[in-house]
Amino acid sequence: YMNNTSKLPSLLLAGILTTAITAQAAIVTVDGWTVNDDSFTDDAAGTYSDTMGGNASSGDVGHWNGTSRYTLDTGTATWTFLGLADGEYEVAASWSYSGNRATDVAYTVQGVTASAVNQQAEASGGPVLTDPLSTEINFQTITSTALVSGGTLTVTVANGPGTFIVDAISDAIAIRAVPEPGSYALIGGLLALCSVMTRRRR
Repeated sequence: YMNNTSKLPSLLLAGILTTAITAQAAIVTVDGWTVNDDSFTDDAAGTYSDTMGGNASSGDVGHWNGTSRYTLDTGTATWTFLGLADGEYEVAASWSYSGNRATDVAYTVQGVTASAVNQQAEASGGPVLTDPLSTEINFQTITSTALVSGGTLTVTVANGPGTFIVDAISDAIAIRAVPEPGSYALIGGLLALCSVMTRRRR
């Protein structure tokens, strides 16, 4: 006879490790968007690296997967997506917002200045995606015209000029392919055809 209670610590530890691995999932696809997070450093689908400093405080809200990174100075963070189909992509960012955030956090996409955002306000105007911790996170569109040639897309964020006494946050970047104009025409044609067929049935 074996006392099953002796197995509990190992089972609980296994459960904790499994949860941690799930929570720290690298690049994931959610509702057609591919999300690259700050909580890992390497993945077959891409990488994340930074000189941002420590983790944001646990009291912050709005950050993907429960973590984000910050800098008070000239740190940068870089997300790289690998193995993409060539074409045009929409790029969106999330961040934990607070009154001590920079108002001119600069993003560059594919080496081109894309947008500066106010991280004192919540991200808006982009997708709302559910992270591995089952939290809905708001994103803000940084650009809708990122061109991929060679399968790689790189996004970099840096603190804006003159704001070194406040935080710049790096969190998650989400991307999705923008359909080519011909694809819109095809979709429109199919919808029109369906409409005609529906009318004929009446």
